[in-house]
Amino acid sequence: MFSRFLVTTAFVLSMTSAGVHADQPAFTVGDRVSVALDQAINTEIPGLVVAVVTQSHFNPDRDNPAISPGTAFIGHYESVTSADQSRLPICFFRVISSDSSLSANTKNGIGDCLAYATDKDGAAGLPALEVNRRAAVPIFSFKEGHQFQIQFIKDLPVNDLCINEPKMDNAVEKMLNAPVNLTPLKNVE
Repeated sequence: MFSRFLVTTAFVLSMTSAGVHADQPAFTVGDRVSVALDQAINTEIPGLVVAVVTQSHFNPDRDNPAISPGTAFIGHYESVTSADQSRLPICFFRVISSDSSLSANTKNGIGDCLAYATDKDGAAGLPALEVNRRAAVPIFSFKEGHQFQIQFIKDLPVNDLCINEPKMDNAVEKMLNAPVNLTPLKNVE
């Protein structure tokens, strides 16, 4: 399941072949990307969310796509804390290419945001579509495939992008392809 949202090498190639220097940002503050939820979320408890890019995005100074469909943004949200809260803020802190060849993290991890979820008008947070108000605090629900935008609040410099080690890919592949012995250790009678 996770393999389908890993960023294509086009992400790297578009930045290098188009003459982008390491000190130039791949994305700057205010840039927006269209995404869709990879799975449904329910705000009863805090959690992680994966948003997958739905279309190619081009930077104005380049012809090649700066980000390709299938790229995943990983973020987190807190549970709703107020009865009058109408939007769910989501902080995105990691980007992963669709082929897992490239990833970018914020310097300080999960507590540091690279981008926020916004609606089509640029307002921060996802507006509540389905709300369960029978609970003490409302519970927001968003279905798989729910579309919204991510707006960068920090520049994403090219030199912050790291190419993943092939050794890790080989280790994961070996684990996935290893034979599994399904015979029980002890027969239960």
